[in-house]
Amino acid sequence: MAELLKSSPAVEIDRVLGQVATQCVRLIDRDALRLYLARHAAAADILLPAVAIARSRLGESPRLSLEIYRDPEFGGEQLSLYARSDHYSVPFLEALQAAAAE
Repeated sequence: MAELLKSSPAVEIDRVLGQVATQCVRLIDRDALRLYLARHAAAADILLPAVAIARSRLGESPRLSLEIYRDPEFGGEQLSLYARSDHYSVPFLEALQAAAAE
């Protein structure tokens, strides 16, 4: 029974979000993130690699946050990883484009 609980989707989602948080990513509305990942399991599979790519391309200085973007016009939602910086230099924007391309 304990093994079943360890492999439940909710526990796996919490594990993934915990690992994302260890990469200095701010989790905005953790409950909404959990619900989204429960409905979109494939997003959880690519989340850690996406954060790793962002960190490797952008470095440690940009602030990363994981949020659910809700489209006000169409009502849809998507998982979004935002990178914020105090200075949006050309090298930063090029690194951001390279990370998005991967």
